[in-house]
Amino acid sequence: MITRSGGSIAIDLIRSGGNDHVDGMKWLLGVYTKRFNIRHKLCGHVFAGRYKALIVDGSGNGYLRTVCDYVHLNPVRAGLIEPEATLESFPWSSYVEYLKAPEQRPLWLRVDRLLGEKGILRDSEAGRKEFGAQMERRRGEESGTELCILPS
Repeated sequence: MITRSGGSIAIDLIRSGGNDHVDGMKWLLGVYTKRFNIRHKLCGHVFAGRYKALIVDGSGNGYLRTVCDYVHLNPVRAGLIEPEATLESFPWSSYVEYLKAPEQRPLWLRVDRLLGEKGILRDSEAGRKEFGAQMERRRGEESGTELCILPS
């Protein structure tokens, strides 16, 4: 997910597997920064801090849930979502993909670990609705404005 707050941009990426993305991300951020600065006749950092990669395992200790909640709630903290809007209204997040049926979401996106850490046993329509309701409650806690999401 990409968020912009003040004069900096942050990219949050959660993935499992090897460490092959580090060199690619460093290249991407370097090239983007250079081209952005040339285009806008600026110099200096575009992204907040250096790129860093942290291992987040699905050990069941709650850290995966914490990190995913942090990433999905970033647009709320950055003021990019209106108080009356839902989390899924933010277009630059994978959050909306978690609410889709398995055959409609990207093959690379695994939701089972996160749902499990939230106490949701199955990736079913009811499970995804429960996930959405839990996240909107968290959004309300973050922003001080809780939305009432009615089952459809």
